[in-house]
Amino acid sequence: MMTNEFMKVYRLKITTYSPVHIGDSRDLEPTEYVICDGAAKAPATKEVPAFVICPGCNAKNPVSARYCGVCDTPLPQIKPTAHHQPAPQNDSFLYTFTPKQLSEALSLTDKQQLLRIVKSGSDGALKELQKFFRARAAFIAKRADKRSKVCPEIAKKYEKAETDNRFRIEKQISDSVTGTPYIPGSSLKGAIRTALMSVKADKLDVRKNDFKKSADAEKMLYGYANPTDDPFKALKLGDAVAKNPLMTNICVATNVKRRSNVVSNGNLTTFMEVIPPENVFESSLAFSFGTNAAERFNESIQSIKAACNKFYGAILDEQAKNQTEIHDIDDALFNDIKAAMQKPNAFLLCLGKHGGAESKTVESLRNIKIMTGKNNPSKYLDHATTYWFANNGKERQPFGWCVVEFEEVK
Repeated sequence: MMTNEFMKVYRLKITTYSPVHIGDSRDLEPTEYVICDGAAKAPATKEVPAFVICPGCNAKNPVSARYCGVCDTPLPQIKPTAHHQPAPQNDSFLYTFTPKQLSEALSLTDKQQLLRIVKSGSDGALKELQKFFRARAAFIAKRADKRSKVCPEIAKKYEKAETDNRFRIEKQISDSVTGTPYIPGSSLKGAIRTALMSVKADKLDVRKNDFKKSADAEKMLYGYANPTDDPFKALKLGDAVAKNPLMTNICVATNVKRRSNVVSNGNLTTFMEVIPPENVFESSLAFSFGTNAAERFNESIQSIKAACNKFYGAILDEQAKNQTEIHDIDDALFNDIKAAMQKPNAFLLCLGKHGGAESKTVESLRNIKIMTGKNNPSKYLDHATTYWFANNGKERQPFGWCVVEFEEVK
């Protein structure tokens, strides 16, 4: 891979150690999918490369990108090819389908019945629609082109229609062409930014009472007044694409009190699509030179590594102590993460939703809003009072933990 005199580029290898969810801005509705076991014929899936190589600088980019995220060179467009994969027989899967695939799966009588339900507009129409799709799940699954593994609790609730959230599922962001999940470069950059800001604020002894807004503290720390002059423009992160084909999981996310192993008040649970642990993504990180933003930024890959390991390492240590003692989380998870981040070219990140308010806020500026119940006034603390855990039917895990390894491109 070639670089130029105005930019220093690093390859990134990102390994997920716990479930990661980065939202797609909308929920998956129950009329867009069916759930059935592996006895259903495996659907056709789209085989695509994990990334496309930029002809200008040889950087790796998502296959849907039109221009290189590093040098803006136009990228070749790649079309996927379809193939079939066998499905395990003892697991349940969620199959997402398009209107065309649904039409191909239904008989004329089924289509007429579906149209009648939709046109009725009755209060019970939604439940009737759900019942309609459940009864034809195996037929629709044969036409669907994307599947996700479903935890047993959700599969059981779906079969018996037992839930109070109407079976909406929070979607993981994915490529609009291939349906392959990815980690946006903006998520990586935001996580790095939080760590750098936190460490810098700590060195300068900046506190939340010194500023009306945390944004004012950010401007002071990096010496800029307007968003257009933000020095973080000198740091460029590409979207992270999966190195190998992967299947997302549909899990139950549960909110639990930190000081006790019980579900929090309100019994908060949601269904979420997540990137499971032990998946590897590839991205790129670049520093641009010769601009005013770059001069004010004045960071390096080593300062990023140090800041992320210090900031997220402290959060990991707190979780490891609390969650292994109170919440029955296997300490092997935390030991594996700590071992991986000790590599000389590695740093820790906590990405996406439900990683905890601490991982999204500058330490010395934290002012976390805590809900105290209906009709009760909220309070503000420097720490959250609950955890969110992902439940896959076998174990609970915290959200968001990843280790990033870097290598300079010469």
